[in-house]
Amino acid sequence: MKSFTERNPRIIGAILIAIILGFTTGALLLTSGVVKGEYTVRARFVDTAGLKGGDKVRVAGVSAGSVGSIRQAGGKVEVALKINKGIELSRDTKAQVIVETLLGSKYVRLVTGRDWTTMLHKGSVITDTSSPTEVLDLQNIGTPLLQKIDAKAFNDLLASLSSVTKDKRDEVVSIIGGLNKVTAQVNDRQDQTRGLIDAAKKLSGTLAGRDNELVGLVDNLNVVVRSLADQRVQLAA
Repeated sequence: MKSFTERNPRIIGAILIAIILGFTTGALLLTSGVVKGEYTVRARFVDTAGLKGGDKVRVAGVSAGSVGSIRQAGGKVEVALKINKGIELSRDTKAQVIVETLLGSKYVRLVTGRDWTTMLHKGSVITDTSSPTEVLDLQNIGTPLLQKIDAKAFNDLLASLSSVTKDKRDEVVSIIGGLNKVTAQVNDRQDQTRGLIDAAKKLSGTLAGRDNELVGLVDNLNVVVRSLADQRVQLAA
């Protein structure tokens, strides 16, 4: 009986090639997410703030995938997000780049909304995004502004504030607390406020569209008033 090495070398070569192709195909499937059941959505950021491939993606604090490719697209940065199988995202999901550690490592936080009529799927694009402000950005913006500030005037302002609030700590705390309550009320009723603003815009538009009619009514009213005044003079005579 022939040993394995004495058999037809073509058969042995074909077997080895098949094994290599099998391992290669498996590796590609694993990295592409097909085997793991991943699907890829894309998020468009103005600035990724140092986000890189392999960073985590989280939903409600739980790991939900990882960052894939990052590329420029139409003046923005398009980030591929590989989402784990079973993670459902609403159509109005928001994507935020979050600073995770003091060393600057980051992750993408996905915040689902209320629109579950359709869910995100492979190829969907998230446009509601935000990025953190970096210390370098603050430095670039803040330095020119600080250079333009009148130091003496700023010191005088601080001194005036100090004198006004001296021995009035409780009043200041009360004012700040009141402002916080007002802010909270505005936030809680932002839908109502937005509705009032929209209604005011519609009313303004309606009045503007009937400007000529209003002018005509005012002119007619003036004629009536003058007529009444003339009749009053005649009656008095």
